[in-house]
Amino acid sequence: MRKINTTDFSIATRTTARDINRRIALNVIRERQPISRADLARHMKMTRGVVSVLVQELIERGLIYEGATGEAARGRKPTFLHVKTQDWRLQLTSDSARPT
Repeated sequence: MRKINTTDFSIATRTTARDINRRIALNVIRERQPISRADLARHMKMTRGVVSVLVQELIERGLIYEGATGEAARGRKPTFLHVKTQDWRLQLTSDSARPT
């Protein structure tokens, strides 16, 4: 377990968990692209609704994009997610992931 410096630390905020989950989602998409939201939810062991919110935030930040639509035996056709890599560097800062 990591030791915490009790004289210089920051307290977790309500957005800390979302920031961590957003970074996890970005890494899973990067490693398994193309991947659908449903598959991402299964890999992250989260609900599809929560994953959709994280994905929308990543799209709005310009880190990922929606690609082709796949085929499905039943239900809604999946839309595949990809990490934007051309002319982009991902910079993970203490507050967010954003393109530079």
